[in-house]
Amino acid sequence: MSADDPTSRFAVHADAYARGRPGYAPALVPLLQGLGFGRGSVVADLGAGTGASCAVILATGARVIAVEPEAGMRGHALARFADESRFTAVEGRAEATTLPDGSVDHVTAMQAMHWFAIEPLRAELTRILRPGGRVVLIWNTRQATTPAGRDLEAIYRRFAPDYDRLGHVGESRAAHIAALFTRGHDHHVLPHQQVLDRAGLFDLIGSISYLPRPGTPEHPALLAATAALADAHATLAIDYTTDVYVGFL
Repeated sequence: MSADDPTSRFAVHADAYARGRPGYAPALVPLLQGLGFGRGSVVADLGAGTGASCAVILATGARVIAVEPEAGMRGHALARFADESRFTAVEGRAEATTLPDGSVDHVTAMQAMHWFAIEPLRAELTRILRPGGRVVLIWNTRQATTPAGRDLEAIYRRFAPDYDRLGHVGESRAAHIAALFTRGHDHHVLPHQQVLDRAGLFDLIGSISYLPRPGTPEHPALLAATAALADAHATLAIDYTTDVYVGFL
């Protein structure tokens, strides 16, 4: 695994990722069911990570195949769904899933599309999707609408100077969506909120791949800023929108 391989960013973040990420808006499950996710359907979840996205798909009644290249992240998902017969995990990438031709009804990517190479991805999805299959891209977009949310946004911008690109928002996200969905797409916006305790806040910060890692010169200052944020707020409520982009290839 090379130093610039995106999967290497998450190898040291798997535990924090599993504990600290916000999940998805409750309204996402019925939305996906309305798109044809459900009993009898098979969904490939690209960049499935620790399985938070897979839990959403399983809740629709569908079978999910988690495609995840990083062993630590994949191990979390395998342990989480060890007793779930509708869950399968494979070691693969979005651009090379290892799945058979025409084997899935739909494809999802939650918090992951921005890591993929568009043209190889398009070829791979065209290969594995059955006719009429949808591609659904989902991101949680943090909103600086609560006091804790505004302070958290300031931490991200302080410690990730290139945040507007690395944060996968705005023009960066729009470019990926437009490049994949050349035939157009639908956009659904679902409100969501995460309420954290102190440990959960540190886990969230520790799960962000573009913030300073342990052992780097900036990491002690990041921890100090996180502690100050936790001390400053009686309630650590963070607002999000779960943004859902739906299209066909």
